[in-house]
Amino acid sequence: MALGAQVTVFDITEDKRQDALRLGAIKYVNVSRPAELQGLNNSLNMIINTIPSGHDPLVYLKMIRLGGEMAVLGLPPTAETPKISTSALPNVPLVKVYVYGSNTGSVSQIQAMMDYSVEHGIYPDVEVIPVRCSDLHS
Repeated sequence: MALGAQVTVFDITEDKRQDALRLGAIKYVNVSRPAELQGLNNSLNMIINTIPSGHDPLVYLKMIRLGGEMAVLGLPPTAETPKISTSALPNVPLVKVYVYGSNTGSVSQIQAMMDYSVEHGIYPDVEVIPVRCSDLHS
Protein backbone atom coordinates (compact mmCIF):
# COMPACT_ATOMS: atom_id res chain seq x y z
CA MET A 1 0.00 0.00 0.00
CA ALA A 2 2.85 2.43 0.77
CA LEU A 3 3.90 2.31 -2.89
CA GLY A 4 0.32 2.74 -4.08
CA ALA A 5 -0.29 -0.93 -4.79
CA GLN A 6 -3.71 -2.46 -4.36
CA VAL A 7 -2.96 -6.00 -3.22
CA THR A 8 -4.99 -9.12 -3.98
CA VAL A 9 -3.95 -12.23 -2.05
CA PHE A 10 -4.49 -15.73 -3.47
CA ASP A 11 -4.46 -18.89 -1.37
CA ILE A 12 -6.01 -22.37 -1.33
CA THR A 13 -7.70 -22.08 2.09
CA GLU A 14 -9.48 -19.52 4.25
CA ASP A 15 -6.72 -19.61 6.89
CA LYS A 16 -5.07 -16.32 5.91
CA ARG A 17 -8.10 -14.29 4.76
CA GLN A 18 -8.52 -12.19 7.92
CA ASP A 19 -4.78 -11.54 8.28
CA ALA A 20 -4.45 -10.54 4.61
CA LEU A 21 -7.32 -8.07 4.84
CA ARG A 22 -6.10 -6.72 8.20
CA LEU A 23 -2.65 -6.13 6.69
CA GLY A 24 -4.10 -4.08 3.82
CA ALA A 25 -5.07 -6.43 0.98
CA ILE A 26 -8.12 -5.13 -0.87
CA LYS A 27 -9.16 -8.63 -1.93
CA TYR A 28 -8.58 -12.24 -0.88
CA VAL A 29 -9.22 -15.03 -3.38
CA ASN A 30 -9.55 -18.64 -2.29
CA VAL A 31 -8.58 -20.42 -5.54
CA SER A 32 -10.27 -23.59 -4.27
CA ARG A 33 -13.55 -21.73 -4.80
CA PRO A 34 -13.91 -21.23 -8.58
CA ALA A 35 -16.55 -18.50 -8.12
CA GLU A 36 -13.92 -16.28 -6.45
CA LEU A 37 -11.81 -16.39 -9.65
CA GLN A 38 -14.64 -14.92 -11.74
CA GLY A 39 -13.99 -11.48 -13.16
CA LEU A 40 -10.23 -11.46 -12.50
CA ASN A 41 -9.03 -11.92 -16.09
CA ASN A 42 -7.14 -8.89 -17.40
CA SER A 43 -7.36 -7.16 -14.01
CA LEU A 44 -3.86 -7.25 -12.47
CA ASN A 45 -0.67 -5.38 -13.33
CA MET A 46 1.71 -7.66 -11.43
CA ILE A 47 1.58 -11.12 -9.93
CA ILE A 48 4.24 -12.32 -7.54
CA ASN A 49 3.84 -16.08 -7.83
CA THR A 50 5.19 -17.85 -4.72
CA ILE A 51 3.24 -21.09 -5.21
CA PRO A 52 5.48 -23.90 -3.91
CA SER A 53 3.62 -26.75 -5.63
CA GLY A 54 2.24 -27.76 -9.00
CA HIS A 55 -0.42 -25.44 -10.47
CA ASP A 56 -1.74 -24.19 -13.80
CA PRO A 57 0.13 -20.94 -14.55
CA LEU A 58 -2.35 -20.09 -17.34
CA VAL A 59 -5.01 -19.40 -14.70
CA TYR A 60 -2.84 -16.56 -13.40
CA LEU A 61 -1.44 -15.40 -16.78
CA LYS A 62 -5.00 -14.67 -17.93
CA MET A 63 -5.36 -12.25 -15.00
CA ILE A 64 -2.48 -10.02 -16.14
CA ARG A 65 -3.24 -6.79 -18.00
CA LEU A 66 -1.50 -5.73 -21.21
CA GLY A 67 2.10 -4.90 -20.32
CA GLY A 68 1.81 -6.65 -16.96
CA GLU A 69 4.26 -9.00 -15.29
CA MET A 70 4.47 -12.24 -13.36
CA ALA A 71 7.53 -12.85 -11.20
CA VAL A 72 7.81 -16.56 -10.41
CA LEU A 73 9.43 -17.05 -7.01
CA GLY A 74 7.87 -20.33 -5.84
CA LEU A 75 10.09 -23.37 -6.09
CA PRO A 76 7.96 -26.52 -6.32
CA PRO A 77 9.59 -29.94 -6.36
CA THR A 78 10.91 -30.80 -9.83
CA ALA A 79 8.16 -33.36 -10.42
CA GLU A 80 5.53 -30.65 -9.76
CA THR A 81 7.13 -27.86 -11.81
CA PRO A 82 4.29 -26.07 -13.65
CA LYS A 83 4.23 -26.49 -17.40
CA ILE A 84 2.61 -24.31 -20.03
CA SER A 85 1.27 -26.18 -23.03
CA THR A 86 2.03 -24.31 -26.25
CA SER A 87 -1.31 -25.50 -27.63
CA ALA A 88 -3.05 -23.53 -24.85
CA LEU A 89 -1.24 -20.25 -25.58
CA PRO A 90 -3.58 -19.07 -28.36
CA ASN A 91 -6.36 -19.05 -25.74
CA VAL A 92 -4.43 -16.61 -23.53
CA PRO A 93 -3.95 -12.97 -24.53
CA LEU A 94 -0.21 -12.86 -23.76
CA VAL A 95 0.55 -9.74 -25.76
CA LYS A 96 3.31 -7.90 -23.93
CA VAL A 97 2.99 -9.94 -20.75
CA TYR A 98 6.34 -10.57 -19.09
CA VAL A 99 7.07 -13.72 -17.08
CA TYR A 100 10.36 -14.15 -15.27
CA GLY A 101 11.99 -15.80 -12.29
CA SER A 102 14.15 -14.22 -9.65
CA ASN A 103 16.68 -15.02 -6.99
CA THR A 104 16.20 -13.60 -3.51
CA GLY A 105 18.22 -10.49 -4.31
CA SER A 106 21.63 -9.14 -3.47
CA VAL A 107 22.67 -8.07 0.02
CA SER A 108 22.25 -4.41 -1.00
CA GLN A 109 18.73 -5.08 -2.37
CA ILE A 110 17.73 -6.88 0.82
CA GLN A 111 19.14 -4.02 2.91
CA ALA A 112 17.22 -1.46 0.81
CA MET A 113 14.01 -3.46 1.38
CA MET A 114 14.67 -3.62 5.13
CA ASP A 115 15.40 0.14 5.27
CA TYR A 116 12.17 0.85 3.36
CA SER A 117 10.20 -1.36 5.75
CA VAL A 118 11.57 0.41 8.82
CA GLU A 119 11.01 3.85 7.29
CA HIS A 120 7.35 3.04 6.58
CA GLY A 121 6.62 1.07 9.76
CA ILE A 122 6.21 -2.25 7.96
CA TYR A 123 6.95 -5.09 10.36
CA PRO A 124 6.19 -8.81 10.30
CA ASP A 125 3.64 -10.50 12.48
CA VAL A 126 5.55 -12.85 14.73
CA GLU A 127 4.19 -15.80 16.65
CA VAL A 128 6.46 -17.02 19.44
CA ILE A 129 6.00 -20.68 20.29
CA PRO A 130 7.63 -21.54 23.60
CA VAL A 131 9.81 -24.64 23.65
CA ARG A 132 10.68 -26.53 26.82
CA CYS A 133 13.89 -28.51 27.08
CA SER A 134 11.81 -31.64 27.71
CA ASP A 135 10.20 -31.11 24.26
CA LEU A 136 13.61 -31.32 22.60
CA HIS A 137 14.39 -34.75 24.03
CA SER A 138 11.14 -36.52 23.24
